[in-house]
Amino acid sequence: MSEKLSRRELIKKSVRIGAAVGGAALLGGGAYSLLSENSIEELYGTYPEGASKYPLAVTNPSAPKPNVILIYCDDLGYGDLGCNGATAIRTPNIDALARRGFRATDYYACNAICAPSRAGLLTGRYPFRTGIIGNTYPKGEARGRVMARKFGHLLKGLGVLDMREDYVARGISDSEITLAEGLKSAGYRTKMIGKWHLGDYSKQPEFHPRKHGFDEYFGVPHSNDMIPCPLFRNEQMLEADISLSEATQKNLTGLYTREALNFIGSSYREIKQGLIDVEQMFTLLKVNAEIEDKPGAKPLKVGDAEVVFENVNFAYDAERPILRNLSLRVPPGRTVAIVGPSGAGKSTISRLLYRFYDVSSGRILIDGQD
Repeated sequence: MSEKLSRRELIKKSVRIGAAVGGAALLGGGAYSLLSENSIEELYGTYPEGASKYPLAVTNPSAPKPNVILIYCDDLGYGDLGCNGATAIRTPNIDALARRGFRATDYYACNAICAPSRAGLLTGRYPFRTGIIGNTYPKGEARGRVMARKFGHLLKGLGVLDMREDYVARGISDSEITLAEGLKSAGYRTKMIGKWHLGDYSKQPEFHPRKHGFDEYFGVPHSNDMIPCPLFRNEQMLEADISLSEATQKNLTGLYTREALNFIGSSYREIKQGLIDVEQMFTLLKVNAEIEDKPGAKPLKVGDAEVVFENVNFAYDAERPILRNLSLRVPPGRTVAIVGPSGAGKSTISRLLYRFYDVSSGRILIDGQD
C-alpha cells in the first residue's frame, strides 16, 4: 500500500530531489567546462582566402647573403650570461661571441611563453596575430591534462597564473610566412634543431618544420616534460619517448650541438667545393679547344633527329683503335641499346655523337648533316 505524505513532507522531499538534480547538473556543467576545449578559430575566425598562397619575391637579388645562425633558449635570463655580469654560470663561448660581435642590450621577446615567443620570432608578427596566444596542444590530448590546464585558467582571476590558454591553437597555420620560408626564397639552405613547439607534428604532420620552410630538422615537437616526447630526424621517429631514456635526456644538448656543427660543416664544404668548381671552370675557359668547326660551317638544324654512322673509325691512341668501320642507323623516335664488353667502345660512340672528339675517318650524320 502506498505511503501517504503530508504537504510539508512532500515539499521537503521535492526540495531534496531538486537539490540533487541541481547539484548533478552543476557538477556536470563544471566537468564539461573543465573538459571542453575552445578552438582559437572561435576567437579569431579563419585566415583570408588565398593567404596560404601569398607569393614571396626577392626584391634585391644582388644583396649580400650572410650566413645566419640563430640560437634561441627557453628560460634564459638576461643575467644568466657572463657578458651581462653573471658569475654563477660560466658562459665563455657566448661571452666570446659578444666580445667579437654586436650586442643588442635593449631587446625584448614578444612573449614569456614557449610557443607564442617562437611564433613571433619566426613570423615577425605579434603572437595575437598568429593565433598562438598560449602553448600549442595536440588533438586527442589526455583529459587529465585538459582539466589541469582549465583549472589553472580558473586561478587567473586570483592573480596566481596569467596564461591565455582558455583558447587553444593546435599549431602554426600554413597561411603564416615564416623566416625560414623567406630565407629559402632567397636561396638559403635551412635547418631547425631542437624543440619546435608550434604544433605536435607526431600527431598532426601539417605542423612539421619541413612544412614551414626548413629543409632539414632534428628535435622534439614540444617540451620534454610533455609526455610522450618523441625525437625526430626529418619525418623519421628515432625514439618514441625520450623521457624513458635517461641517456638521451642527458645527451640531448650534445646531440643538438653535433647536428648544428655537422650542418655548418656540410654547408662550408659545399661552398668550398663550389668555389673550387668555379675556379676549375675559369681554368678550362683558358684552354684551347681541340675540336673546332671549319670556317663557314653552318649551324646544326635538328628536326626528327635521325642518326647515322658511316664507316666510322676512331682511336684515342693510334696504336689501339677503338672503332673500325662502324656503320649504324638510328631512325627518329627509336631507342637503340649498344652492348658489349668493357673497352668495346660503347661510351666512345656517345662522345663522338656529342663531338667531344672528331672521327679518324668516316662520317656521323644528324638529319643528313655531317
